[in-house]
Amino acid sequence: MTNRIEQLIDALGITQKDFAQQIGTSPAALSHITSGRNRPSLELVLKILNNHPNVNSDWLLFGKGSMVRQQHKDVQDCAVREVVRVDYKHEPKPIDHITVFYDDNTYCTFYPKHNNK
Repeated sequence: MTNRIEQLIDALGITQKDFAQQIGTSPAALSHITSGRNRPSLELVLKILNNHPNVNSDWLLFGKGSMVRQQHKDVQDCAVREVVRVDYKHEPKPIDHITVFYDDNTYCTFYPKHNNK
């Protein structure tokens, strides 16, 4: 599982420190896991899956399937149609994150920088 966590971090295009912050763990704890000193706990796995809901849990836990959950094509088409129909005349909601999926089953998630006013 350690290799898959490293693959996920690489696919996200971020550092281990940024990934640790995203999932709510310390960079040192994540470093101990990726170095092989410690094994990933269930708590860590749940943090990863909760913060990256498109990660395939079977892939993360057992190495089965692709890294990203596969959706039915009709569901994807429907989701795209819904985004196109958004009425922007109303006050926009703040964006939590944007995920871009690629044909090779990898993806990148972008998190906006929040301004503290």
